[in-house]
Amino acid sequence: LVTQTACEFFSKIPIRYEGEGNPISRYLKAMLAEIMKRAEVLQKDDEEEDCGSTMTAVLLKDDELYFLSVGDSRIYLVRDGRLYQMNREHNVGSRLAEHMARGEMLLEDYRDTRGKSGLTSFIGLRNLNLYDLSVRPIKMKNGDMVMLMSDGVFGTLSEQEILECLTQDCGESAHNLKE
Repeated sequence: LVTQTACEFFSKIPIRYEGEGNPISRYLKAMLAEIMKRAEVLQKDDEEEDCGSTMTAVLLKDDELYFLSVGDSRIYLVRDGRLYQMNREHNVGSRLAEHMARGEMLLEDYRDTRGKSGLTSFIGLRNLNLYDLSVRPIKMKNGDMVMLMSDGVFGTLSEQEILECLTQDCGESAHNLKE
């Protein structure tokens, strides 16, 4: 559902935009609204509550990058040999870390909390209000790369290992990841 709807939206991106604000960000937000509407229709027939999917989407127009993210998958900009995380993870651990940063929680309590990987936002959540959307484009430079990855990648590999994979050809990189 998520992939199909996103592909439909991306295939129909208008060349010219009307209205106020950042038109591409508005378009990505409209895509999210349509995905949520379709997910709600499917969930009416489903007995399980609050099941769904994470989503990351990027749109590159000329040399400008826009993104939309729901869930705990990450969007990275790779620039000058460094990884820059562009979005937040929408999970319990991130929410608790914010409480800790504001002095509302002790480090020991954070460490002892179970279920930090539990999602706080995802496609299919009935009242989705937590998502990351670029309100201004990110200016891409020559040599920049964008990576979308699930927690299965960034939760397993260090940033250094991810960067090392980028310097290898695809086959060699895949083989090394498998090892």
